[in-house]
Amino acid sequence: FYGVWGDYDVTIKIDKNYLLGGSGNLVNANEVGFGYETKGSTVKKPAGNKLSWHFIAPNVHDFAWAADPEYNHIVRQIPDGPTIHVLYNREPSKASFDNLNAQQKAVFNNDFNKFTEDWHSRWATVADAAVTVYPYIKKNFGEYPYKQYSFIHGGDGGMEYPNCTMLAGPGLGTAFHEWMHSWYQMLLGTNESLYAWMDEGFTEWSTDLVEEYYRQEVGRKILANNPIELKRSDSLAMVPPAYHQNIYNGYLTLARSGREEPMTTHADHFNTNYAYSNAAYSKGGVFVEQLGYIVGADVRDKIMLEYYRLWRFKHPNANDFIRVAEKVSNLKLDWYKEYWVNTTKTIDYSID
Repeated sequence: FYGVWGDYDVTIKIDKNYLLGGSGNLVNANEVGFGYETKGSTVKKPAGNKLSWHFIAPNVHDFAWAADPEYNHIVRQIPDGPTIHVLYNREPSKASFDNLNAQQKAVFNNDFNKFTEDWHSRWATVADAAVTVYPYIKKNFGEYPYKQYSFIHGGDGGMEYPNCTMLAGPGLGTAFHEWMHSWYQMLLGTNESLYAWMDEGFTEWSTDLVEEYYRQEVGRKILANNPIELKRSDSLAMVPPAYHQNIYNGYLTLARSGREEPMTTHADHFNTNYAYSNAAYSKGGVFVEQLGYIVGADVRDKIMLEYYRLWRFKHPNANDFIRVAEKVSNLKLDWYKEYWVNTTKTIDYSID
């Protein structure tokens, strides 16, 4: 994804029973239908057994798409924000249910129909959750500058693309992470081979905050709908916040493993995938959180917004980020980058 931003004009001609989703905006929605059409309009599909899908994707550095005759399509419109599309297979496979262990099946009373109901509910939750968290994302990380974002069932995990992501399942953590890549890769476009931690690390750090915001919002709704005192396990609002526990645990384990390498190591040249992934995701995430410890969390948050404002669509490197941080905080911070990014030195704290 270290590429030139440009405008994609893509027409895909395919059998009429296929439902498509991907990067960009569907220009001929009222000829295509499938839930893309303008509300109240009549879909006028052309004759023949083929359908042309015309997408325009402005100012992106790649184009991705998926097609499946078994897709369901959920649409949500975020006020003052993008349209959210969720495309997923209508029914889970019986094999996926059969592969669950006894404890997992018991959650659904060993009933495949209940498993199917849960499947639909969880994909709908992805759409609703995107609507819930966008105001927080916009305020803290910057506005999403495109008209739509699509969560698409496909692939073997979670993989981000401009305006869309491919998801193996409806997990919210993965959905949030892939969407945050719209900020810390699709818009900022760092060289992932050299600065993977500025992509995955910043994304992981921001995802933690988005997840926490969502947890609190859902908890408030639970309490508002049921003012009776709830058991601790019944309310998300009563669960102690973990925030960035995952990235700290990942970094600490890496630092103690003896396999850590400097984050300046080229992504393809790490000795182990373990060292690469924990440097990129965990140590990169801790870099941002620790920056808040140095300059103050409020100042760090201003740094992240200014970084977005100044460097989107410009391929920033590590020095560019630190210079923004220095200007906003009025502090010298090159020492922090040099030690944290260029070395594997650790801090040795003790209590007297």
